Amino acid sequence: DGSRLTADSVVLATGPLAARSPWATPELRASKRFVSDPWAPDALTGPLADDADVLLVGSGLTAVDVALTLARPGR
Repeated sequence: DGSRLTADSVVLATGPLAARSPWATPELRASKRFVSDPWAPDALTGPLADDADVLLVGSGLTAVDVALTLARPGR
């Protein structure tokens, strides 16, 4: 519909095969904000400030894991 949404960060929770991410462009893969493995130590702490607005796209267990991690106090 042409509408836009602005966010400080966006998480695309694409599931357990995301580490391969054949859809990701080289520019996206080179970004510090691209997290191919959300379960890696500190994967969600470096690129995201504690008070950053985050858009989480996904509805599976990966999205739930990321949402719970981001909502945890003192992450």
